[in-house]
Amino acid sequence: MFLWPNSIISTTGTTHLPAQSFLSLMFTQALLVLKALPLNLTEEERSKISVPDVSEQLRPASEAYFNDIGDQSFIEAGDLILTRPQLNEQIVKRLHMSRLGLKFLPLKKPAVDTGEKLMTAIQNVLEQYVEQQTLCEFFANTSGAGATEFMILVDDHHAPRPIMAPF
Repeated sequence: MFLWPNSIISTTGTTHLPAQSFLSLMFTQALLVLKALPLNLTEEERSKISVPDVSEQLRPASEAYFNDIGDQSFIEAGDLILTRPQLNEQIVKRLHMSRLGLKFLPLKKPAVDTGEKLMTAIQNVLEQYVEQQTLCEFFANTSGAGATEFMILVDDHHAPRPIMAPF
């Protein structure tokens, strides 16, 4: 017999929970174990770890793709094994998992080079907004992109005027 929280499974496969509840419990437990993994896993240790996929099976982490582009993507996963959406960035990094968004990166057409330096492009965009509107605009952009987190770094360090970018 195997013991799981709130259930008993006999060696014949009989459970005292409905199948869906058992699967849900199993994947919840699997996610808790994955979150508790140490940061310094070796390649050999990582190769032995399985992760829950969208078809409710445990798959080797090396074969599964983390869907980092969300449900609104126009990429067809095809035969790729996608992880359950509950996997988070921390687990994916720890297991060195492949990402769906990077899988098709070579298919993306290269951007047109306008000859503009990155700092100039950023400065030109920032000049389009008044100071009071910038934070709200950044928040609206991240929300529109479907982001689940939004972080801001405030740097209170003031550099001498000559080395600061003129705005």
